[in-house]
Amino acid sequence: MSPDYTEFRKLEEEAWERVAGINDSVWSSLTTLFVQPLLLAGNVSKGMKVLDVACGPGHCAIVAKHAGAEVMGIDFSPGMIQTVLIPMSFFPGKIRISDTRTTTLRSRWRFN
Repeated sequence: MSPDYTEFRKLEEEAWERVAGINDSVWSSLTTLFVQPLLLAGNVSKGMKVLDVACGPGHCAIVAKHAGAEVMGIDFSPGMIQTVLIPMSFFPGKIRISDTRTTTLRSRWRFN
């Protein structure tokens, strides 16, 4: 029998929706410290396909896109997804932001 995570998921969703508008101002100074080292470790470069899971306000997605990667950011919080749409819109090319509960990645995307 599989565990029922319904209540936990509800708690997580409600919490992230509550902080979506302030998340970036509270955590960005810490989050941005690991973005460059993470992308360097992954050798992210032009033409790569990068998946940013739990993208939040999109710090990794934005830097990867700036490096020329094709980026898909996914997050289950619609509020978090909204916070990344505006900065990502400044980059040319395809930007994909999806809800983790409805994203099917198997056939359409192959990631580096």
